[in-house]
Amino acid sequence: MTIQQINSASIAVYLSPKDLADHGYLADGLTIQQAFHITRLACEKLGFSPAGILEIEAFPNSCGVLVFATLHENCHMLFHFSDLETLLSAVAALPSPFPNASLTYWEDGYYLSFMVPNPSYTSIISEFGQSVAEPRASYLIEHGTCIIPQHAFERLTTAFALSTEN
Repeated sequence: MTIQQINSASIAVYLSPKDLADHGYLADGLTIQQAFHITRLACEKLGFSPAGILEIEAFPNSCGVLVFATLHENCHMLFHFSDLETLLSAVAALPSPFPNASLTYWEDGYYLSFMVPNPSYTSIISEFGQSVAEPRASYLIEHGTCIIPQHAFERLTTAFALSTEN
């Protein structure tokens, strides 16, 4: 395994076919979970502690796998939910304490915007809603209707008497 730190938030990792085999993986069958596992191991070897959202790009071929990893701390996320029921299910599934969030409505559904305090929040919310690219946020501010400008998680939990995971 060859690890090269690109900057304070990015690394590149090259894994030869032998490196992959040592972990029980094959380049042509590498899953995203396996790529994340290997990347986290490489981060630990460098002393690069991934506390935040770890984004990876993996390029497998017969010569091995090249992985680029970037750490995004306090990442701002925007998620789309097609209906209120799905949004409430996502809110109920999140552990407390909740991040500060705003809720906007636009013609195709509800948009929840928040800073990600923990990578697990993104994984949980992704099960219910769809991540939206940042340029869409500007459009929503101009054309959407802001329903809850702050503390959307807490207000939805209270208004709909949701029980949350702790």
